[in-house]
Amino acid sequence: MMHYTGNLFKDSVCLEMGSGWVLSHAVVAYLLGAKKIYASDYFPLADFAALKISISKSDAALIRDILAPYEDHEILREKVEQLRAISRWNSEELEHIGITYTAPVDFVREMPFDDVDFIYSLSVLEHIPCDSVTALLRQLSGIPTQFHFIHLEDHADLANEPFEFLTFSHYPKQLQLERGNRIRASQWIELLSKYHTVEVVHAWKRNMPIPDSLASEIEFVDEDDIRTSHLGLLLRQ
Repeated sequence: MMHYTGNLFKDSVCLEMGSGWVLSHAVVAYLLGAKKIYASDYFPLADFAALKISISKSDAALIRDILAPYEDHEILREKVEQLRAISRWNSEELEHIGITYTAPVDFVREMPFDDVDFIYSLSVLEHIPCDSVTALLRQLSGIPTQFHFIHLEDHADLANEPFEFLTFSHYPKQLQLERGNRIRASQWIELLSKYHTVEVVHAWKRNMPIPDSLASEIEFVDEDDIRTSHLGLLLRQ
């Protein structure tokens, strides 16, 4: 994301949807100068022992070198050393460095944070059931800057037939949660454009066979739209 956009975390109040077990993106936001970070999950997933291992066993010099184009090297050095000096990770330690972990939270139903400048998600939006997407985007619409990575393939069969799930005529909510909601790139852009100016930062396509016939509910523009496997979208108001 930062290769394309620069440091969107700097001086922002950031929200990550879907932080997962290790909270690594929230820690990077802290290193890059975010004022405050809200890390969130639909289910409680954060594993503080995993966070401790990831920080203690990481290569501090590599972290500094990778992030140095986006933040002062000495600031990074100081912050990384402070992180590595923490002996016991818990929610209080996260709060001390400006990270608030909240789970469970359902953004389809509520936006519990009213001071967010920037929201970030990685492989989250494709797991929202189709009948909840509009409500979710409406809840997020007041956040001025957003970046979403959306993975458009079948999460259950990425290696062999990543687009075969587009043929299923029966595709209930549980499959949408587990394998992806099947919304194609053009639809995502149209839905998000109702609330923000949308810039397609990348749209990667998979050179794999696509099915001859698709389920009737699949909406698409052309073959490239079907083949688009990964979408990076920068949203601004």
